[in-house]
Amino acid sequence: MENGNSYLIWVNWDTQVVSFHAVEGYEPMPFYSRENWQANIHILLLEGFRFQ
Repeated sequence: MENGNSYLIWVNWDTQVVSFHAVEGYEPMPFYSRENWQANIHILLLEGFRFQ
């Protein structure tokens, strides 16, 4: 999700779940380029994180 000048994902490190919208208890992770955002999503996917 793009928010102003950054792209955001929200991560719950304990349950290894990533969200593309704000969720209570999840940590927001801002990225300042679409390429960096996509690369980090790919890394989390390879590490076994689930997406919602």
